[in-house]
Amino acid sequence: MKITSLYIYIDGSDLNDVADKIESSIETWLNNTDFDAIIVNQKHERTPDLKNADLTDWDLGINLNYDQLSKLNEIANYLYSLAIKYNRNFALGYYDATSNITENISYFGSEDGKPKISEIYEILGYSC
Repeated sequence: MKITSLYIYIDGSDLNDVADKIESSIETWLNNTDFDAIIVNQKHERTPDLKNADLTDWDLGINLNYDQLSKLNEIANYLYSLAIKYNRNFALGYYDATSNITENISYFGSEDGKPKISEIYEILGYSC
C-alpha cells in the first residue's frame, strides 16, 4: 500500500443548502493557516443507475498530501466544528496510488462524534 493523499469530505450528497457556506468557511480558514490542502467541491454527474429520487455523489471538503498527516488533529478538529455547526458528518479516507483505490477509514461529526485521531494514525501506520 502506498498512501499518497488523504481526503476529508462531507458524508452525504444532500448539500444544496450548505455547500457554498461550508466551502467558504474552509477557504477562509485555510487562508489563515499554513496547511497544504486543496478544497474540493465537486458534484458528480448523474449516472444511468440512479433512480429519480437518488442524489448524485458530491465531494465537498479537502484533499491533503500524506506529508500533512502530522497536522491532522488540528485539521480534523476544525472540520468537526463545521460538522457540528451544519449538522453533518465527515468521512476521512485515503488514496492508495499502488492500487488506485480510495477507502473511507473514519467518520466524525454531529452523529459520529469527535475525530478519533489516534485510531486513524494506527490504521495508517503513522506514529507521532
